Amino acid sequence: MDLGVSDERKLLSHHDLENYLTPLFGSRWPNPHRFVLVSATKRLASTSHISVGYAEGPEPEDLLGWDQFTSELDGGLNTNPNRKTMLRGELERTARPLPPCGPVEVRLAFRCSSKRNWTSLWKPTGDCMGPVLGATREAGFNPKDDRIVSLAHHLEVDDNLKNALLVGMWWRWQGAP
Repeated sequence: MDLGVSDERKLLSHHDLENYLTPLFGSRWPNPHRFVLVSATKRLASTSHISVGYAEGPEPEDLLGWDQFTSELDGGLNTNPNRKTMLRGELERTARPLPPCGPVEVRLAFRCSSKRNWTSLWKPTGDCMGPVLGATREAGFNPKDDRIVSLAHHLEVDDNLKNALLVGMWWRWQGAP
């Protein structure tokens, strides 16, 4: 999805990309199991569009210069709030935060069983990124995810994981504040 934002002031404020991607999947929409890459960008423009095609990569060299984090969870993030708290805490202890303002790119990768609806992982995983993106409030899960101008969700199916889940995060800053 390429989201056009006509007001420059709103490019890094509001228009959270995940909020545009998630509603594309559901009981009346495309089956999320048919997709292994779902991405969105936002830019100054008067129009938006969606493209559907075949996914490739990313190749390891595509991620040079990106900060990264990986974690294995014993289940989903929506069913147990302690898992979100643990994931955020682990990220806070090990990750280098981005500068407090300015545009950023984020890639999230999930390795999970084909029985899992991977689109249900997008929001709770992004909610844990406050230690990297900054937060709007100290309490709860309130990352400054509206500053993400490029977001990609990657899926790798591995039925051997059963209920376990591997989460990978990559991020990089895109310019001066």
